[in-house]
Amino acid sequence: MILDPIILVLLFIGAIAIGSLLIYVKIVFDHRVPTSTSSTKTALPQDQPPILISEGLKVYRLEAKVAGKPAEYYLDIDDRIIVGIHQSSKHQYAGVRCVVSEDVLNDLAASLQSVAAAQTGGTE
Repeated sequence: MILDPIILVLLFIGAIAIGSLLIYVKIVFDHRVPTSTSSTKTALPQDQPPILISEGLKVYRLEAKVAGKPAEYYLDIDDRIIVGIHQSSKHQYAGVRCVVSEDVLNDLAASLQSVAAAQTGGTE
């Protein structure tokens, strides 16, 4: 049995179309970033006001639930500070939340203060 060349061409084009569709679907669904985190460790209470707000930065303080443990500080950095996000889209969260200790937060504040003083020539 000999196949008609037109049928072979149509089968070839159909195989290419199906393969292209499968590649497209794989690319689209593999690059999606979940909008919610599965970890509840970084979740803050809804009524928690920030203790410091600046351009692109927010600092929250959360008291420890266990007596004797230090308070936790959450530092939120949003997309006004983070630049050059690779393939930014509506599916990505353009920000970072990290838990920092009070010592690290104090070191960060001291560094920022010294940089600001150097830029203004030491006059405040």
